[in-house]
Amino acid sequence: MAERVARRREPNPTPNLKKKKKKKKKIRRSQIIFQKRKKEEKKRERMIYQSKGEEEEGEGGYSQIQLERKSDIEACFASNQTHLINH
Repeated sequence: MAERVARRREPNPTPNLKKKKKKKKKIRRSQIIFQKRKKEEKKRERMIYQSKGEEEEGEGGYSQIQLERKSDIEACFASNQTHLINH
């Protein structure tokens, strides 16, 4: 009996060569739509910058577009509609 206890199983010299596949996270439709909108918005901004050439600087080194966005955000805060602000 003592011999059985002493003889332990040796570790497997070749471990499993198969790697486990990672599960892909499911993306909801709403997330896809949101991502598309964001991309389109960025494209639109880029096109505006290109059409104007060099950025026209307004108050304190801000471009006109940045000033417009800033005023929109301030208006949202003033009317307590913070859910309209795009991050």
